[in-house]
Amino acid sequence: MNYESHILLLPEDAGWDTYEAIRPYIEAYRVTVTKSADDAGSFHGSKHTATILQAPGAWPSGIVPFFQQRYPHVRLDVIAYQTLSELTQTLQRRVQFSGIPQGRFVNAKFIEAVGPKPANPFVYDSHIVLIPNGSDWRWYQAAREYLLTYRVTVTQSADDAGSFHGRNHTITAINYAGAWNGGDIRAFFRTNYPAVRIDYLPVDSSDDLTRVFNYRVTLNERFATPSSTLTDLPRLRWPCNPTKLPARLSNISQMFADRPWYYRQISPTLLGHEGIDLLAPIGTPILACTDGTVVELSTDPNARGYGMYVKLRHILPVQSYETVYAHLSRVDVRLGQKVGTGQQLGLSGRTGNSNGAHLHLHLQRADKIGAPFHERYIDPLPFLELDRHLIADTDLPMIYGTHEDFEGIETAKKAGIIMQQAGVRGYVLWTESIGSDPNDQHGVDYVQRTQGGHNTIVRLNNDYGNTGTIPTPDKYPAFAQRCANFARNSRGVRVFVIGNEMNNPREWPLGQPITAELYAECFNQVYRAIKAEQPEAIVCPGAIDPYNAALGFAPHNLVQGDVRIYWQVMLEQIAVCDGLALHAYTRGPDPQLIDSRDTFGNAPLLGLRLNFGVFQDVLAKTPAKFRGLPVYITETNHLWPVREGEFGWLDENRGWVWQMYQAVNEWNARGGQQVHCALLYRWPRIDDWHIVDRPQVIEDFKQAVRLGFRPFRT
Repeated sequence: MNYESHILLLPEDAGWDTYEAIRPYIEAYRVTVTKSADDAGSFHGSKHTATILQAPGAWPSGIVPFFQQRYPHVRLDVIAYQTLSELTQTLQRRVQFSGIPQGRFVNAKFIEAVGPKPANPFVYDSHIVLIPNGSDWRWYQAAREYLLTYRVTVTQSADDAGSFHGRNHTITAINYAGAWNGGDIRAFFRTNYPAVRIDYLPVDSSDDLTRVFNYRVTLNERFATPSSTLTDLPRLRWPCNPTKLPARLSNISQMFADRPWYYRQISPTLLGHEGIDLLAPIGTPILACTDGTVVELSTDPNARGYGMYVKLRHILPVQSYETVYAHLSRVDVRLGQKVGTGQQLGLSGRTGNSNGAHLHLHLQRADKIGAPFHERYIDPLPFLELDRHLIADTDLPMIYGTHEDFEGIETAKKAGIIMQQAGVRGYVLWTESIGSDPNDQHGVDYVQRTQGGHNTIVRLNNDYGNTGTIPTPDKYPAFAQRCANFARNSRGVRVFVIGNEMNNPREWPLGQPITAELYAECFNQVYRAIKAEQPEAIVCPGAIDPYNAALGFAPHNLVQGDVRIYWQVMLEQIAVCDGLALHAYTRGPDPQLIDSRDTFGNAPLLGLRLNFGVFQDVLAKTPAKFRGLPVYITETNHLWPVREGEFGWLDENRGWVWQMYQAVNEWNARGGQQVHCALLYRWPRIDDWHIVDRPQVIEDFKQAVRLGFRPFRT
């Protein structure tokens, strides 16, 4: 091909920190990146330049002689550096000239080509990952483990991807909605580079790509494709006659993954409810959700489990799926029969293991019988045609995360890595004591600190304990300036939470109460200061203590002792904010407490829920102006392991974490103010609540993140 090509060659042992260091250069010039010297040399471009990142100790036998001998046609641009910060600075100077021709090579000292392209190029097997042109950094992060494991080249240039001399050249071509200007990237290669092999990966989101690549790394199969890809799954028609039972969310009585304590008694592999239950009165016509074939059925009303049921198989190009319709009172189809969308399968009932008339519907992968829960079952809700179309917001991270993370050298203990290995982009919160010195310019690099490519939330505190989560009122301007300085000089953070549990006396400065009005005064100043430095930052008021009523008693005797009133007044006094932070807990480790509706029986907290649902009671008092904002549950746990007064997580996998995330997903699905994350308190060894050394709690978390819940678009 007659075009000028350019590739960036990293040292063979470069880690992801090197990719992060060169990120601005990649984003500015969309340059191809590799750790393979052969890939760097084997291009068909009419004029080819390789920028070599020469780290200390890299290529001890000499990288320049290698190119001059094997690839003499390549012009070399060598950047020698001692530290990654030095490398970043060098490339940043080039980024500043991105608007001019050859700006990418500013200050380069080229070693010009010493000969023509070799007539018989070196033959080797080559492989490149092609990300759609114009993709942002999330797509590189999605490929992180894959790139590091297989040292594979990555590019956004289809011509770079195709123009290799490799004997057996494979392109892993990624596609998503709107990519490649809506064109067929496979057709491009068939026309222009017919000899290449295409490993085609259509995905829904960068998170979906992470899951596919991590699946390959886990299996150690470079080109394996998980059978859980859902890109070809069609919309599912409501399975009940709509005149008898309308297609409404309110007619779903039990959601996917609910009640782990019940289903795990049936089978240890049945981690929760494997489908959804619809409130179908006996005799309601049950209809096929989509075209399929009857592959299994039962007409025995006394059969354990599903009673009378029908299973349909749906054969699609990428994957075959099955839908199951259970607890019927009559079956109207026969084994092997082909049925169309909306065709009647039978009538609803209450046969089998059923406490009342309903339809159980579940969706599963056809070839995954006996596989782990997350590999076999799929939540049908996002695919169902309903009165309110549920669309998972794939632009957002999933709802999982932790309050801080383990920062030791043992990668397996890091929550961020656990999430990443499950194909999840979630959240990690860091809490900082920054003081109120307006001249303090200190910040933190969270790009390096938050492992796994997750969104970072930072809680900014004046200090902890008696010094106050925010300072005394005379220091509000200084604290606001300090917060602005910290935001300006930090990297990799967009969400800031200001202060913590301001209604709790242990967070008051020098014992001086932080009333709702005082906190709002402080927050308004901090908000303006941070937004002046980072206009795109999401700045949120601190979470209140959902159970602390101290302001309601002597010597304060304020109506704000009712935390709902404190919340309401605080938000009424806040001029503007970008999100809301909350805390929610249960009073003990029983997962059934997640959905408990037990309440306080006395003022000032009369009627407030005692357990996790408290966040809903607090949100109910949110002023109208803030009801569309994202919600971040920045602390959640069970308040004691066995009895009140004890501390720490009970190291048992009872499904508490699983059920908590299921409850958040159900709240989001049913139209509640969208909760973007719920963060487990807390991961590292800081206090009695550390999770890092509790393997059963970690296993609960691992199982929960594989449910893949994320907020819905509203």
